[in-house]
Amino acid sequence: MKKFYFIVVLSLSLLSAGVVFGQQSERDKGIAMYKSGDLKGAAKNLKEATKKTPSDAISWYFLGLSFLSDKKRKDAETAFEKAVSLDGKVADFHTGLALVSLFRNKLEKASDEARAALAI
Repeated sequence: MKKFYFIVVLSLSLLSAGVVFGQQSERDKGIAMYKSGDLKGAAKNLKEATKKTPSDAISWYFLGLSFLSDKKRKDAETAFEKAVSLDGKVADFHTGLALVSLFRNKLEKASDEARAALAI
């Protein structure tokens, strides 16, 4: 009976690891595409990563960067807001939100986010 439980637990662990590594590779592919300048490909992969793991602030952040670089400012703002809401202790997330807020002429919000980034 112990052997059966061990096999079940091991199988579930391996299955979980496969899911996590699969999600990680979606994010990593998206980040690599962003860094190489493939903004549309990056956005596609990063959207998929955020669907699979909605709590991954890094995917949301790079999705925001991809949208911002592609001049999709409203989408970028949404992505940066999500990143900040998931992890408000990362200065880069606040900086991204400050920058897109500035571009969207939301000066008070841009100022608040810039101050938050500097405080970190």
